[in-house]
Amino acid sequence: MSITNLLGIKYPIIQGAMAQIAKAPLVAAVSNAGGLGIIASGGMSAEDLRNEIKKN
Repeated sequence: MSITNLLGIKYPIIQGAMAQIAKAPLVAAVSNAGGLGIIASGGMSAEDLRNEIKKN
């Protein structure tokens, strides 16, 4: 099984969870382009993460 099939993405591009930049707009852009977008949530509270997920 390929990584694209396993993750359900079109391209084998996995965006890193870079602190302070991997927020909803970047994650949405990567995901909409066929890659795997990842929110950097290490310094977020559960409520902040929940709000970030609800964006876009």
